[in-house]
Amino acid sequence: AEIIRAQGIANVTFKVGNALSLPFPDHSFDFVLSNGVVHHTSDPRRCFSELCRVAKPGGHVLLGIYGYGGVFGRILHPLLMGVGKRIPFDAMKTLVRNTGFMRTQEGSILDLMYTPIQTKHTAHEIERWFVDEHLEQVAILRSPKRWFRVGWLSKAVFGDGYIYAMGRKKAAVAARA
Repeated sequence: AEIIRAQGIANVTFKVGNALSLPFPDHSFDFVLSNGVVHHTSDPRRCFSELCRVAKPGGHVLLGIYGYGGVFGRILHPLLMGVGKRIPFDAMKTLVRNTGFMRTQEGSILDLMYTPIQTKHTAHEIERWFVDEHLEQVAILRSPKRWFRVGWLSKAVFGDGYIYAMGRKKAAVAARA
């Protein structure tokens, strides 16, 4: 909020709420974006339904969510979570700060090791969520992260990687609601 005010932007408001029960009426937004949140909730499917609930008919929903599979998802990530249970968070945070190792938001080892809820999903599953929520023109988008775009090698190492999916809420949904 301070950054927005410092930039002189007046048409932005902030609201704190629970992602599983968003504090907005049905059909509130033309565009709903959730990037890196749904997979950290206790009920990812319900959270996605909430995103769709607040989208207006004809509006778009864009989701960024952990993909499942590959050597990383099946072996390395669970191993890192196990190591995180043995190395205190503050010690790893100091190591990251002092070395720069996986410091960026896109590659935060702290997120991988210490976030207590982390679900992973297949692209097919996410596509099904969109269809079940009456979204159309569903597209699984290519990740901008280069390590997820090396063909079969990416699939072997990362499985479905980090999934970006987008869809448009059907206009007819409003009549049924």
